[in-house]
Amino acid sequence: MRWFCCPACRSVAEIIHQSGLEDYYRLRETPGNRPDSPTPDKHPFDNPAFQRQLVQQEPDGQCSARFAIEGLHCAACAWLIESRLNTLPGIKTATVSLADQSLVLHWDAALQTAGSIAHGVEQLGYGVSPWHPEALLALQQRENRSSLQRLGIAGLAMMQTGMLAAALYAGDGDMDPEWRELFRWVSLLFTFPVATWSAWPFYRNAINGLRQGAATMDLPVALAIAGAFVASVIGTLAHSTHVYFDSVAMFTFLLLAGRHLEMRLRHRNRQQSLVRSGSLPWQAHRLAHIDSTQADSVPALSLQAGDMVQVLPGEAIPVDGIILRGQSSISEAVLTGESIPVDRGPGDTVLAGTINHEQILTLRASSSQQQSRVALMQQHLQHALSAKPATVQLADRLSSTFVLFVLACAMATATFWWPSGIDQTMATTLAVLVASCPCALSLATPTALTAATYALAQQGVLITRAHVLETLPRIQRALFDKTGTLTEGRLIITDTRIHGTLNEGECLQIAASLEQGSNHPIAHAFQSTTPISASDVQQHSGMGVSGRVHGIAYRLGQPAFIQANAPDEQAHWIGLADSQQVLAWFSLQDRLRDDAAKTIASLKTLGISTGLLTGDRSAYGTQLARQLQMDSVQTGASPEDKQRAIIDEQTQGTRVMMVGDGVNDAAVLSTADVSFAMAGATPLARLQSDALLMKDSLGLILLAHRTALRTRRVIRQNLIWAAAYNISVIPFAAMGWVPPWLAAIGMSASSLLVMLNAMRLTRVH
Repeated sequence: MRWFCCPACRSVAEIIHQSGLEDYYRLRETPGNRPDSPTPDKHPFDNPAFQRQLVQQEPDGQCSARFAIEGLHCAACAWLIESRLNTLPGIKTATVSLADQSLVLHWDAALQTAGSIAHGVEQLGYGVSPWHPEALLALQQRENRSSLQRLGIAGLAMMQTGMLAAALYAGDGDMDPEWRELFRWVSLLFTFPVATWSAWPFYRNAINGLRQGAATMDLPVALAIAGAFVASVIGTLAHSTHVYFDSVAMFTFLLLAGRHLEMRLRHRNRQQSLVRSGSLPWQAHRLAHIDSTQADSVPALSLQAGDMVQVLPGEAIPVDGIILRGQSSISEAVLTGESIPVDRGPGDTVLAGTINHEQILTLRASSSQQQSRVALMQQHLQHALSAKPATVQLADRLSSTFVLFVLACAMATATFWWPSGIDQTMATTLAVLVASCPCALSLATPTALTAATYALAQQGVLITRAHVLETLPRIQRALFDKTGTLTEGRLIITDTRIHGTLNEGECLQIAASLEQGSNHPIAHAFQSTTPISASDVQQHSGMGVSGRVHGIAYRLGQPAFIQANAPDEQAHWIGLADSQQVLAWFSLQDRLRDDAAKTIASLKTLGISTGLLTGDRSAYGTQLARQLQMDSVQTGASPEDKQRAIIDEQTQGTRVMMVGDGVNDAAVLSTADVSFAMAGATPLARLQSDALLMKDSLGLILLAHRTALRTRRVIRQNLIWAAAYNISVIPFAAMGWVPPWLAAIGMSASSLLVMLNAMRLTRVH
């Protein structure tokens, strides 16, 4: 008899035999040609449409993308995926965030594809999908459904095996052997799906960790469940005295219940954070032109700058754009925190993620959805959450080491109790394995940081670097830029001195007429005055403006431009002159922010010294620093001077915070230990800062500092509790004072306590 791989090969062999050509196989010198093996289908993530929409291509050949990961349970899962991916060629960084179940990747497009990377994650037993808020919510629903199914099976088995175990214990010595065997086999049947299917997440994580050469937190749990079940099966087959099916079902149920509650807390926190950071719609209504009566439904990610978009009442605006047609109220709470809708009409700018309430709007997209303000906010936020501060990395290392310690303790416990019999040995060993699992230790820091980060985002502080909450409580000195930071960056007229025949109102009207249409900051100081027609207007860079009003030539600008001396040097003076004389002097001053004085005073109360670093060479900088009672002031500072001042402070061991907003602040913002960019900061300053203030309020810095202090306290509380619990419970479990079911409750309760303590940080005050 001969075997063939398929009927087709068998038919060909029969034809060769019937034709008398059997010697073909004996006489051929090389193997015959085989048909090409079918090429496996490419991974969906390698689809060009996916590449265009969700993979960001960079000029140097690098790629980045964000994926949702299904099946994450604890920090060990995140560590396992990161370790696996970082071994692949071409992977630059791979960071998993347990908080929002995401994977952020940067890789070399010449060495890897999105599909090959996703396949590597799937081989570990985790699901991978494109990250999007709506997709994440669907993923969470699937996880919740699967968790409830596993929990339900375990709960049903726990009740049935518990009743059978009570009968076995009560009838110990008096029960007929036939009934005892029947009860044991029925218990085995009830426990089998629990030990195999319900407990599968523990096995999977433990096996994947061992494949990577690491002991994960699920390893002790997997050993406990599998060991107790196998010992019970052997006991049933060998007709031994005791079995542990009830214990297997009970602590599997309790462990799954704890994991399910943890998962629900993460999901609730994530759903709240989606509201805070803005949820962008998937679909959009695109118009061929402004007068189109029919809109095409297209993916919002496919919209580009210049596209015409229709937004219906009740829908989220898909992209940043300018209203061309329609008048409606828009809720901008996602960006400003203000719950009262604002009216917007033709010519007004609207932002992606805001909600249209009343009328149909037609707008022209000013950017793609990926470049919208809300999308950039989300990217900053996820960048901060995906990075791991030193405290998180330390906790991960301690957890991995502690697992090995637990295994060693379990082996020592089993050795010690072995002379007392298999029952006592099994019970104490299981208790040690389960009770001392360091889940709470690994959750202590990341849950607190995540809760604080999302809470601050809701209040208007967007953290873009992971170390901010860790470093901010240790700041010793705070340095501020002046214009646009301590001040509003908006010049106002504080004093007017008349020298000619015209009155103050006439001089202001002439000045406003000359500055009409200009975007220069000085022009804004005269906007409150109604201008009249001016001719022959010319801008003189760095000096002023000239022109004719009612046919008379005027000049408005610096003292040197009008060829006269300013009244004094204590203010910034702008002069108005005709061809014969100076007509008026206007003192301009940048308005101080309302909360600047309170912020500086509060920082000094906290023991943080303050200083002013400004490029303004006028006396106003010194005057402002004196007014705010700041500890130091440096005027006329170039970007290099500002950066050098920070480095000098750091060289002396001082941790420095910098607050700025301009292009000239970018270098110093990147140098400081912690830096904040103001709401109106330039893109470069935003890029280099560690946190963004989404509202024009310096008081948000104090809020961030208070939250950082609270976060540090919560992290310390969590770490102390988790470490104390794990260290103290091992001796009690090893001495046989903690039964396996109580050990499972203790481990789950410890993790829940850590998460609930961290959730207190969501209440920012």
